[in-house]
Amino acid sequence: ETTGFRKSNNNPRITELSFIALPRDGLLDASKPSRVASKLLLCFNPQKEIDPKASSMSG
Repeated sequence: ETTGFRKSNNNPRITELSFIALPRDGLLDASKPSRVASKLLLCFNPQKEIDPKASSMSG
């Protein structure tokens, strides 16, 4: 997630980064759904205001 879209007067900042871990065999065999084994969510720049357009796209 970011604070918005790139504009000439605004460089967006990362606000949230999410990583998920899946079992390797689940990725190799597409016929079976894979389950998330672990998740890491990192938040950055909590003081930055998020552009309403960006917020409407990601919720």
